[in-house]
Amino acid sequence: MESIFNVEYWPFAILLTSIALVVLLVSRMKFHPFVALLLAAVFVGLITPSLIESEGIVAALDNPMIAFGIMAGKIAWVIALAAIIGTAMLESGAAEKIVTQLLNKLGEKQAALALLIAAFLLSIPVFLDTVFFLLIPLGVSLALKTGKNYILYVMAIGGGAAITHSIVPPTPGPLIMAESLGIPLGTVILSGILLGIGPAMLAIFLGKRINQKMVVPIRIKLPKKTGDTSEIAMVLALAPIILPILMIGSGTMVQVLTGKVPEWLVFLGNKNLAMAAGAGAALYLWAKSENLDAAELWAKVGKPLEIGGIIILITSAGGAYGAMINNSGIGEAIR
Repeated sequence: MESIFNVEYWPFAILLTSIALVVLLVSRMKFHPFVALLLAAVFVGLITPSLIESEGIVAALDNPMIAFGIMAGKIAWVIALAAIIGTAMLESGAAEKIVTQLLNKLGEKQAALALLIAAFLLSIPVFLDTVFFLLIPLGVSLALKTGKNYILYVMAIGGGAAITHSIVPPTPGPLIMAESLGIPLGTVILSGILLGIGPAMLAIFLGKRINQKMVVPIRIKLPKKTGDTSEIAMVLALAPIILPILMIGSGTMVQVLTGKVPEWLVFLGNKNLAMAAGAGAALYLWAKSENLDAAELWAKVGKPLEIGGIIILITSAGGAYGAMINNSGIGEAIR
């Protein structure tokens, strides 16, 4: 029994007990996930001997909050803008227009496949989270329009994006692995795409099975349009999605082709600026479709920012918990 408490094994105990604490707080005691994750981060700090010995017990309180702030600084702007883009596309009718065209061209039976293909391709040059945030309004709008298949559409988007993001350069992880193993980039890209087709089909298959067995309610309603959405051109409707993808993807592709990226293209391809451009296009469509002046438009923006704020809090708390777990020495213990 004494070996269990040996420093070599203690990080595993920290990991397992903290996970159990999160599950207990959220599922049994009905804590808000934000509070549960931060409490778990503090708990990890309190039972990490190296942290207490080097920085004192107060570090168990301070370090999770510092990690929380660092994570929030990385994601808050993008998530807030993504929330604005999603709401604006729903309210303006842009998402509905794209969905209508999608259904007209492919039919309802192929809608999930279309979302899967879009996410599969877009996640090659663009980060998974950005692709998910950009496409999820289409999935929600499709589910609201058809009255079914919400889980299927979400899994199609998430599954398609996760596959290529994980195995196809120029996303950073696969790119680093290709360089580390000395494999030609073209070979990795082509093989990654081919190898990703099977898992992508599996994502659709599992999505359909889970969709048949589970019913998850959509917590928003399809907005009633007060403006004329028929005048929105398809190009404009797609702009909030396409614009960030072009800006982010252009720098990545230039780097793959030439090995370097001009500073001005790095600036334009920054995800913070790209998402801001997408949000600007979405807000323009929203204002145009409902004839909103500046004051009315920004008053409406408060609602998606509230939604985004909850996501930012929970995600940042998860980042704080992850950082404290990392500081517990679990990585070295596993190695």
